[in-house]
Amino acid sequence: MKYKISAMVLAIIFFSSPMVYPEFVFLNDGTFVEGKVIEKNSRYMIVRDKKNREWKLKQKDVSMILKSDKLRKHRNQRVDRSSGSTQDPSSDRFITEISFCAFIPSGRFAEISESGYGAAVDFTAENLVFGIFDAGISGGLFFSGGRDLTESKSQDYDSFMFAPLMLSLLYSADLTGNFSLIPALSLGGAWYDVKYTDHTSGPLDSSDRHEKFFGPAAKAGLLCRYRISGNVSLTGGCGYTAVKEESGMIGCVVLSAGAGLIF
Repeated sequence: MKYKISAMVLAIIFFSSPMVYPEFVFLNDGTFVEGKVIEKNSRYMIVRDKKNREWKLKQKDVSMILKSDKLRKHRNQRVDRSSGSTQDPSSDRFITEISFCAFIPSGRFAEISESGYGAAVDFTAENLVFGIFDAGISGGLFFSGGRDLTESKSQDYDSFMFAPLMLSLLYSADLTGNFSLIPALSLGGAWYDVKYTDHTSGPLDSSDRHEKFFGPAAKAGLLCRYRISGNVSLTGGCGYTAVKEESGMIGCVVLSAGAGLIF
């Protein structure tokens, strides 16, 4: 008899423990978020999920809170705090971003090129590598004017254009439910186009040149992403891009700002 009572007490403790059964907060539209309620008042509640993300939910949108083993089959679903839709974090989300960029040449490139501008497009799949790292592909088109080097009696650069296309590996560190810091490393190549006037044969024998080539390229940088609604985000970042050309490496610091669509 004592054994049965003890077993019953243990069973009650086990099945009522929040460590065993998480809380499921259901919203009026039928969606829910799984986690633990860490703050609650008359206006809202904050639920922390298994990834330590905090979801702020309005009380008027909450229909009930349950703890039940029958709901554990839904343990991988979460509710988007902005749109109220459910999402499986174990599956990949895809992000398309368009950014406007400014770049500042460095090293030898700064001697022949002015600062420039351009645009970039990034397509990223979350948790694609080992379930931890994001992976994607990025491309862009950048322009700058050349420096007047007539006095050097060598080349007088008119314009530069380069178009990188690279594969990227990223790690998204979520600081809050909406804000992330993302270090990124990219490898690939870039199409390089430069126009200049060659003065090496003397001032009376100058000739206009137009060179094009494709070379390996790499980029390392840090991005910031802020999710402003259910599927729209703002991004900003800085990084360093290097392109290998015939006479050596050319590099520049790239600053970017843009927006993205999450789906």
